[in-house]
Amino acid sequence: MEFVRGIPYDHYIQGGCTLPELQTLETGIQVSDALCYLQKHDPPVYHLDIKPENLIRTRDGKVKLVDFGAAWKKDTAVQNEGTAGYAAPEQFDKGRPKDGRSDIYGLGATLYRLVTGKKYSWTLRQSQVPGCGQAFSDVIRKCLQEDPGDRFQSAEQLKSALIRVRRYYARENMKKQLLAVFALALPAAAFCVSVIPASIDFSGDEKWDYNKILEEARVVPEDESCEYYRKAVFMKPQDPQAYLNFLDDAAADGVFSESEETYLRDLLHTVPLGEENTYEEILKEKPSSYGPVASRLGIIYRYQYPGEAGRRIAAGWFSKAQEAGRKLGFSDPESSKELSSGDAEKKPDWLRQAEYYLLLSALDEGGMQGTIGSTGEDTVLEGAVSSGQDHDQPSAEEITDALSYWNLLDLGNTIADRKEDPLLTVQRLYDTTWQIAFRAADLRRAGISSRQIEAEIGEIEDQAKEASASDRIAGREKAAQKLLEGIKDAARIAEERLGGT
Repeated sequence: MEFVRGIPYDHYIQGGCTLPELQTLETGIQVSDALCYLQKHDPPVYHLDIKPENLIRTRDGKVKLVDFGAAWKKDTAVQNEGTAGYAAPEQFDKGRPKDGRSDIYGLGATLYRLVTGKKYSWTLRQSQVPGCGQAFSDVIRKCLQEDPGDRFQSAEQLKSALIRVRRYYARENMKKQLLAVFALALPAAAFCVSVIPASIDFSGDEKWDYNKILEEARVVPEDESCEYYRKAVFMKPQDPQAYLNFLDDAAADGVFSESEETYLRDLLHTVPLGEENTYEEILKEKPSSYGPVASRLGIIYRYQYPGEAGRRIAAGWFSKAQEAGRKLGFSDPESSKELSSGDAEKKPDWLRQAEYYLLLSALDEGGMQGTIGSTGEDTVLEGAVSSGQDHDQPSAEEITDALSYWNLLDLGNTIADRKEDPLLTVQRLYDTTWQIAFRAADLRRAGISSRQIEAEIGEIEDQAKEASASDRIAGREKAAQKLLEGIKDAARIAEERLGGT
């Protein structure tokens, strides 16, 4: 394991000492970021013993979460007591499951201890947290709710709330500085003497860097977040994270809108001051950064871009990602068999995804055309299938394409990004089900049994239900439900078509 050189947080609070509110707040943001990472694993990882002595502050100010001796990789109903004063109530009850919300309680109890110098007590649950303002106090108290359903439901929600508190405090600090400046300026004005400083440090003690700009972009309104992303790209034009974060935000509602596409295209085609190349050309000079962005863009265009051009544009971005892979020394696969070989496992995930979708794109020409949106409506696709538009005597090429598509299905499950947004997962599975329904007759003629096809569709339905039940789909349940209904329709149509073969 990595050796972490630093100071455990329990050293800072010996003898009832406390940490300043802003330092405690920054600690909470960093630890919640670690929990985001853990909860995005498949299956998620739960630490279940968060406390000051399991946090270490390194020399560069980063906070490390250590000691995973009590960790679990799935929801569990066995007893896991953790540490008294920090463990959630359900950890002391053998019959209650423990999950990510248990870690949220543990982090809340830790922040309470750091900022107050005392362990949390149920007798204090209705009062404001001493040593911090109302905004931070509200977040900590929400973490410490007895019922897990009353806490933040994911580490992402907690992190966003903490970042909003930091932003609120920064604004309040700005107001104080302005008032101080005006207080000095008013008496000076009587003597026609200017005492307003040449510049005001609106950030106070905050040192705004690339990572903090990206954090802020996640919690501000959309029009403001675009400016944050633009600043981040200006700071580090060859770092892919700003582009990837923007694409995550754009994909959150299930539709890659015209305004979002226009913003991204403008950004990619902007020539920064003092440069000769666009941001896209600068990013392209570093294939290991350009490839992930191009591959992610291809997936979003394929499944979330309105209209019929999405798949064509997606194929172009997948080709760009594949070219980035070539520059890194990776060869192109010629078949799904080669793509699933041992050598392919050595390739980065983004490249394997791009190569997989390029093979899938080649089959689109021989299969059905159509795109899907956040509502799950696809009149082109669904109309063609439900009307029974297939040949009585399919060509050998059509049967071969159907078999090739079938062989790609299992590979697609292994290549899919496990950190993928759950709504995008449901959209991808929706598209897959309708593809199978469209090709059902040809699959039977290619030698795939009805039982195999029905089993595949059943497995897809289960995966879609699991993704739609994810905590990360909160606020988008209606879109997910409509997609699930579309998957059921496709399954029904596939069954009808198989009955006639």
